Amino acid sequence: MRTSIRSDHHPTLPRPLRLTGRGMWKLISRCFDWTRETLSNPTTRSKTMSKTFETVLPHLFRYEGGFVNDSRDPGKATNMGITHKTLAKWRGVRVSELPVSEVINLTKDEAIAIYKARYWDSVRGDELPPALAFVLFDFAVNSGPVRAVKELQKIIGTTADGIIGGMTIRAAKRFDVATLNEKLNDARIVWMKRSKHRETKQPLWPTYKNGWTKRVNSVRDFSRQLPASW
Repeated sequence: MRTSIRSDHHPTLPRPLRLTGRGMWKLISRCFDWTRETLSNPTTRSKTMSKTFETVLPHLFRYEGGFVNDSRDPGKATNMGITHKTLAKWRGVRVSELPVSEVINLTKDEAIAIYKARYWDSVRGDELPPALAFVLFDFAVNSGPVRAVKELQKIIGTTADGIIGGMTIRAAKRFDVATLNEKLNDARIVWMKRSKHRETKQPLWPTYKNGWTKRVNSVRDFSRQLPASW
């Protein structure tokens, strides 16, 4: 038996599709497009952003500034912290299909939408105390959500699978947030010292240690100004 889905309640969703083969994938693709467009819309986005996310964004943009294309940086072409690869994935195209000019012309609104969907939501920032959410979020932006969550899980003694779920959150609640943040920032520095360029395999710490250390110290200081209770 075939099943149809109707879209009477939203004008931008697909018309009824029969969920067979290509029709199923077309529906999924259209839904992803709608989600991306919705998050990229400043009016809609302002309604979905949490107060904590809005509070920490200005601090993030202090360290994720304009366009850079540093051959020593594994991210290569990057704007406001959004790499060429990340932007291509967000827009649903191959990196080879997205010219660098698109990275250069990236708007702040789209960058914020990416940060919200790919990083803040990945670490479940709205479900954490603001102080912990910020530390984990900044770590995720700098080194990837999976790495940030794994380091948190190692500290709290849960399976380090890089996915923050109910078990991880329950385990984290047993820890003092200020102490947890200090350990997480210490673990971040250790990870940075071990980081290597994906292609050349050269250590990244000698090149970026000053900027990275300054950033982590700034994260330490700012997190102490944020609420730390569950």
